[in-house]
Amino acid sequence: MKVKLVRYTVPGRPDWLVIEKKVPLGTVYEVFGYDRDTVLVNDELKVAMPVDAYYHIGNNSQGWLPQICFVVVHVEH
Repeated sequence: MKVKLVRYTVPGRPDWLVIEKKVPLGTVYEVFGYDRDTVLVNDELKVAMPVDAYYHIGNNSQGWLPQICFVVVHVEH
């Protein structure tokens, strides 16, 4: 499955940056895993929230991507 970056911050919280802005909006990642038990923490704002996350390998990195910043890319065959 592929997902595309559509926002840098938590919806409704423009002060909570989740993805660095050096990553262009529209960047596509192929994902290989999914987790419903991830907790997103911001020590500076003193807040935490549960989020779903995708696991990706590629684009010169690997790790968990918070689902709230991405949309699924539909591929037509």
